[in-house]
Formats: sequence, C-alpha cells, structure tokens
Amino acid sequence: MRHCLFKEIINVILKELNSKLSLHVNNNMVGMNYHLEKLKSLIEIDSNDVRMIRIYGLGGIGKTIISKVVYNNIFYLFESGIFLGDVSERFRHYEGQLKLQKELLNGVIKGTKNMEINSLVEGINVIQQRLCSKKVLLILDDVNNLEQLIFVAGKLGWFGPSSRIIITTRDQRLLKEHKVCGYRGLLA
Repeated sequence: MRHCLFKEIINVILKELNSKLSLHVNNNMVGMNYHLEKLKSLIEIDSNDVRMIRIYGLGGIGKTIISKVVYNNIFYLFESGIFLGDVSERFRHYEGQLKLQKELLNGVIKGTKNMEINSLVEGINVIQQRLCSKKVLLILDDVNNLEQLIFVAGKLGWFGPSSRIIITTRDQRLLKEHKVCGYRGLLA
C-alpha cells in the first residue's frame, strides 16, 4: 500500500517536471479521449515486453496528433522519450537517414550531443548496443517504407524491457512483418 502511494506521488512529480518537455498539440479534438483510451489498452504500460504499435489511416485524419497526445500522456513513465517526425520525408536522403539515427541516440542517451555515426550499419549497431537496456518511448511519425523502420527501430530486441515504439503510417500492410499491433479508425 505504501509502495503504491510513493509510486503515485513520484509519477505526479515526474509528470509535472516533464510537462516542460511535452510536445505542442491541440488536444481539444472531438473524440480524443476515446482514441487515447483505445491506444492505452494496446500500449499496456505495465507490461514488461517491448511493443510496437501502429496507428494507420488516410492522410489528414489525425494520426500525428493522437501520437503526440499519447506521448504527452505517458512519456514521463520512461527513461527516455523521443518523437521523430516526418520520417518519410527526412529519409529520402542518406544524410537524413543518418540524422534520424543520430537524433534517436542523442535524444535517448543522456549526456550525448552530436554522436558521430558514419554509416547506417554503424548506426544500427550503436542503437542496438546503447538502447537494449533502456525503457524507451519512441514515436516514428509518417513511416511509409519498411526500410525506414529497419534503420531506426528494426527489431524489438533493440530496446529495453517495457519500451514502446509507436509508428504512424498510411499503409496498414507495411508493418505486418514486425509483429506490430494495429489501430485504425482515428477520427473516422
């Protein structure tokens, strides 16, 4: 009983301190609470397994907004949280691919700035080595190609226990190979 009270107090304090790190989003959209609760049930925050959750649907229906709202509601429960936006656009150029890997690592590993990665393969190796013991919340927004996922979050084993990777995409078939839980119907 006492342990639960301490845990609740710590979570309230962490949420308040981390509110400065929240993503800007207008969360006054109709039906937001419904979608938030639906996604929380897929995320299962108390589960120790690593999970990838896919939010998919047509462009403009609110996938990015709901992923930001979810991030803002749960990121304080993780060692590190990072939102990588516009993945498909940024991935078009080799420099953008490396930049995404660096942004992930710099955002997750405390005390590192401008981590030097010279190739995508090296980036994959560093991500696997450095993140496999960390509880991470990672949002990958607008993924439209399986290769984009492979270079940034290729396998569940790359992340520590209880990590959550949320992927927004327009293509529901894109991530079947990765055992990704799907959610659709946002604002539909």
